[in-house]
Amino acid sequence: MVWLFVVHFGYSWGPCAWIVIAEIWPMSQRPYGIALGASSNWMNNFTVGQVTPKMLTDLTHGTYIFFGVFTFGGGAFIWFFFPETKGLSLEEMDVIFGSVGFAHADAERMREINKEVGLEDAVHGTSVSHNIDEKPTAVEEKKEEDSN
Repeated sequence: MVWLFVVHFGYSWGPCAWIVIAEIWPMSQRPYGIALGASSNWMNNFTVGQVTPKMLTDLTHGTYIFFGVFTFGGGAFIWFFFPETKGLSLEEMDVIFGSVGFAHADAERMREINKEVGLEDAVHGTSVSHNIDEKPTAVEEKKEEDSN
């Protein structure tokens, strides 16, 4: 049963915490959110690793019931209370998780940075070449043909 748990946990619950953490935090707060999530994950794993041998000695099969109840409780929590995040933008997740404005502020800050360092043209897909004597590249010619 332990081997079955490990196999099925690896493709189901295991990576979910990492994916959700990476999806829901706005860019400016993402490093802090991921650090909090990772430290929580490791601390919980450590706790489970420390208490399981004692539980197996004292509770025997009750250990499996204990962890099974938590597993089904976690599944029920996700099913009933956790919002779907598939295909949502950071701005939409701001609204869902109650942090309206963070993603918009991050996007605005990134636009200012791109403009300041001269990447605005490259980011928005326009030509960065300003030399009049230079021949247009094949990509620029293709863009010109597509626009005509």
